[in-house]
Amino acid sequence: FPAFTSLASPGPIALGKIQEKLKPKDAFVTYLLGRKESFALLIKKNDLHIARIPSGEKAIATSVQSLRKGLQPQAGGLGDFDIEESYDLYSQVLEPFADKLQEINYLTVNPSGALASLPFAVLVTEAPESATPKLSPSTPWLSKKFALSYVSSIQAFVALRSRDKNTAAPKAFFGIGNPKLEGKSGVSSGSLDKLAG
Repeated sequence: FPAFTSLASPGPIALGKIQEKLKPKDAFVTYLLGRKESFALLIKKNDLHIARIPSGEKAIATSVQSLRKGLQPQAGGLGDFDIEESYDLYSQVLEPFADKLQEINYLTVNPSGALASLPFAVLVTEAPESATPKLSPSTPWLSKKFALSYVSSIQAFVALRSRDKNTAAPKAFFGIGNPKLEGKSGVSSGSLDKLAG
């Protein structure tokens, strides 16, 4: 099982191998969270960009925890989602790449640390216009800009994109289920038996 082995004991992967698995309108972003500052790495088909994040792991975890509270049911509804906090986190983890992502349709995220517990789809991509912003159909969620997917590691991304495409079965299959879960043991009285005569 070479595919399993490559995931169980991952080794380094060359940049070209990752870019080979990306389509022209795809991008891959991964994070390294540190104690005082963090870094984001954006990989595109023909480009590589690195951005410094001024917040460390603890500050990012606090921000994520605050946002998650707004997604949890409370007293029969959702809590108050902090739009300003959402934009603030976006401005750190993705906005530095905004101009590099203009032509991108599909973004694969490899989050680490606390970022792994937050769906990036709830990040807000524009600063709130009012002092007390409210959620509305026009809220500029990140999910309105990109189709998003998540992977646990760069190795997992390459492995998933390397899988052979499913091939058609050589022969057609037609199956019918006919359970009748009552009656005498060992005696079938299903409707298909009547059809079979």
